[in-house]
Amino acid sequence: MLIGRRGFVGGLGAAALCGGCQRQQAQGPYPSRDISFVIPTGAGGGADIYARLIGSAMEEHLPEGVNVVPVNIPSGGGGKGVLELFRAKPDGYTIGILNIPGIFVLQRLRKMPYDFTDFTWLGSLTNGEHYGLAVGWDSPVRSLADLQRLGQRRQLTFATTGPEGTSYTATQISTRILDLPNRLVAGYKGSSDYVVAAMRGDSAGVVAAITTLQRLLDAKTVRILASFDESSAAGIPNAQTLNQPDLALLSGERVIAGPPGMPEDLRQMVATALSKAWSYKPLPDWSRGIGETIAPKTPEQTEEMVRHRLAFLDRWLASNA
Repeated sequence: MLIGRRGFVGGLGAAALCGGCQRQQAQGPYPSRDISFVIPTGAGGGADIYARLIGSAMEEHLPEGVNVVPVNIPSGGGGKGVLELFRAKPDGYTIGILNIPGIFVLQRLRKMPYDFTDFTWLGSLTNGEHYGLAVGWDSPVRSLADLQRLGQRRQLTFATTGPEGTSYTATQISTRILDLPNRLVAGYKGSSDYVVAAMRGDSAGVVAAITTLQRLLDAKTVRILASFDESSAAGIPNAQTLNQPDLALLSGERVIAGPPGMPEDLRQMVATALSKAWSYKPLPDWSRGIGETIAPKTPEQTEEMVRHRLAFLDRWLASNA
């Protein structure tokens, strides 16, 4: 059991309850209508499944008749959905899932007149998705050293998504860390497209989610040259063995947030529900299936993680700003 309906509100501190009393008198009890869950991607992807599972966990313990309604807004490379969440009323009836550091790459590229650090951070439930570097199984490149030597002779091509995707940023930064001069071949719609390009030999290498690469390694369609986490299968160099700890920071974090200015009592109500959602059985089952670990974060821990990732991004991309 996640949290009872009384526990959803009753487990809060006195200050939050006091604020809630004032709001109930002015606007009626919260929540008294459906909550919109903004998903800035299309249906069926990882963020979409993750958000729907979280919404289902919350919905079971809200007052009868109150639903958490997923709202997919995939337009504009995710930008339309991010802006819709940012501009929503901070009344607790609109929350959303955001990709970190993706939203800051989006803000930088489009020079948006908004500060996405102003989102109300509510929490996250997993430890993020780490990346790795791979080549096609039939590539003559057999190791990272081979690829580095090849890069000394010519510019390397790397297939990836558009500039607003996390894999684009991961490719851009990791190749700089690993001293791999490159030209990014961008515009692929998703990992299934750009990884296949590397498998066919259309690019010298590819940076993608390590869980995706591991499945393809098992099928002998790619060869993993490096894992960007701090542990990996035997024989595969990782951030620790490469003495490149910054590689471990190249992870995509799925964070739950509300619009800027969300009152503290509402923030704590939603955060309390999120802190219990990890025990909703379909969620850890899904997480294990994609190789992520359940690691719930409080709003404060989430906010600190966001600041840390943004500082990392700014440090590595400052010369390209």
